[in-house]
Amino acid sequence: GEIVNLMSADCQRLQNLFPYLHVAWSAPYVIILSLIFLWAQLKYAVFVAVGVILFVMVPLTNFVAQKIKAVQKEVMKIKDERIRSTGEAISSMKVIKLYGWEAAFREKICDARDEELKLLRTYVLWRAVGRTLWTATPIVVTLCTFAAFIVFQNGTLDAATAFTSLTLLNILRFPLAMLPNILNSSMEAAVSLRRISLFFESNELHKESYISDASVSEVETAVKV
Repeated sequence: GEIVNLMSADCQRLQNLFPYLHVAWSAPYVIILSLIFLWAQLKYAVFVAVGVILFVMVPLTNFVAQKIKAVQKEVMKIKDERIRSTGEAISSMKVIKLYGWEAAFREKICDARDEELKLLRTYVLWRAVGRTLWTATPIVVTLCTFAAFIVFQNGTLDAATAFTSLTLLNILRFPLAMLPNILNSSMEAAVSLRRISLFFESNELHKESYISDASVSEVETAVKV
């Protein structure tokens, strides 16, 4: 069951990270260039945008990403337990039927599934909070920047300045929206990579627990016809 979970879930999370790799190195350049051009339009109001990003949105996003990572660990742990219990029940079905253990195994599997669903609801809730933050970040940055430009600099927000700044802020929208996704996928991939590494680094089975082809060939024939 653990091997099936590693193949189906953990490998998929590692695969989901790769589309974001190019965005990971290009997003900082896009953000820096956009802020430089915004400086030409809004001057010191740009620092408000940087402050909102660095001191408000990034910490909140990081907090949500840590919560998602912690819940994901618990989800994968209980999922391994459920799959293991289901595999044991299927492989030992004759014995379970013989001794009348159906109710006990059903209760064990259902309890694991209920706990998994509870954790999945928490996981989805944190993902929704994260996506809400990612969607709100460009809007909040735009409002704060224009408000600072008008209030603190007594600037005139004419059409040329407004539309040029909006264009640059819209360019910022994609990397600002993708960076939290990259962070989230990186957290999930780190958990999955750790689980796969622990599996590959685990000790081999003892020779007494299995029969290899070599050991079979060494055993003398029990019956000859």
